[in-house]
Amino acid sequence: MKEKEKDKVKKAKDKVELQKAKEKESMAKAKEKEKGKKKKKDDDGKPSRPPSAYTFYFSSRIAELRKQKPDSDVPSLAKQIGKEWNDMTDGNKRQFNKKAEEARKDYDERMETYQKSLPPKKPASSFMLFSGEVRQSVLKQNPKLSATDVAKALGQQWKQLTPQKKKRFEDKAVQLREQWQKEMEKRAKKADKAEKAQ
Repeated sequence: MKEKEKDKVKKAKDKVELQKAKEKESMAKAKEKEKGKKKKKDDDGKPSRPPSAYTFYFSSRIAELRKQKPDSDVPSLAKQIGKEWNDMTDGNKRQFNKKAEEARKDYDERMETYQKSLPPKKPASSFMLFSGEVRQSVLKQNPKLSATDVAKALGQQWKQLTPQKKKRFEDKAVQLREQWQKEMEKRAKKADKAEKAQ
């Protein structure tokens, strides 16, 4: 009788140990998943968005208010600054709007330069070119289709196309790919020249 009880106790302990091991494994997987979800690194060369007119006003007021009210916390000061901004006339806001416009122009220029420095996107495949052309008609015919079902319908239509009809998309894809390759070669030569110049 005692052996049966011992077996039951052992089985219960094994069951608990197994459950603990499963929980530990599950937690490890969750941690690993979180590591993979780390924030994307900001692109170092990409310009940051310009401040708004309110941000310029806020920056000009916060230091002054901290001196006047050293015991106040930032949220209460921010609330006060927000109220001041809302009560301010357009004439008083003009200088901050002007700063924001200048910052926006500077940002647009820097962004344009940045985007020119990026490598060109890979060209679309013949199927993607076909999809881009036909997708809207599929959606018009079946407005309740999910994105997955639209993709399936496009795939079916692509399979049913005759080789002659596919040729137009395939030729365009080849043309785009050649243009892309030329651009990549051009950029590589430019980079080599710049590297040799240093």
